[in-house]
Amino acid sequence: MTRHASGSETVAPSAPETQTGTLTSADCWRLLGQARLGRLVYTDKGLPAVTVNDYVLDGDSLLFTTRDGEKLRAAERGDIVAFAIDSGAARGRSAWSLTVLGHLAMVPPERVDSLSVQPWYPGATATPLILRLRVESLTGQNVSLW
Repeated sequence: MTRHASGSETVAPSAPETQTGTLTSADCWRLLGQARLGRLVYTDKGLPAVTVNDYVLDGDSLLFTTRDGEKLRAAERGDIVAFAIDSGAARGRSAWSLTVLGHLAMVPPERVDSLSVQPWYPGATATPLILRLRVESLTGQNVSLW
């Protein structure tokens, strides 16, 4: 409640109640297969870096294209990285979020043609560089507003 200089009072609206829950493994894999865009978290010159990537689910791995740069270096080193995917509408009453952890690796050039991964950025080469993130940990949660 707020008391104004005029002596009147205003009651603030109550905030919506938020409920969170852990998604089952089956739900996490289903959502991972439905989404197409996420954020890769890796190390760039000793600092955290985040890039938006489209991806394709291939068995127990995420595949995505890249250009030469620190993401490629992280894959060459076999770094452990995170990949975050989430969804929720601004006016919606619920949202979900997934976090993938695993080692990043290069897909050998001879395997590239057999994969259904296409670069989405301008100026891509005819044979894209493809990275594989094997899902070693997959967790998820949902959030509902009441």
